[in-house]
Amino acid sequence: MGRWSGFSGCFPRTRPRKSGGLFIAPEAQGKGIGRQLIAHAVTLKGDLRLEVFARNEGARRFYRRTGFEEDGSRTDPDTGFELILLQRKRTSAPN
Repeated sequence: MGRWSGFSGCFPRTRPRKSGGLFIAPEAQGKGIGRQLIAHAVTLKGDLRLEVFARNEGARRFYRRTGFEEDGSRTDPDTGFELILLQRKRTSAPN
């Protein structure tokens, strides 16, 4: 039986669609799985929006390379950490 390498989710009733997360197993990172999941989500849902912890530079770089642009920030009320808001238009080309 195979193993899961990654998954993502979207909140269906938000406009633009808000991503509920993108998770790739450590041993599967750097193999294009995240890019494939983002491309699939854009094909299905169009514009996407998500948040990432400001201190997570690796995730911020990944999302910029896949066509997301930073669009503000807010403080997470549960953790007190800064979150960066990112948005990707269906027409945004990955870098």
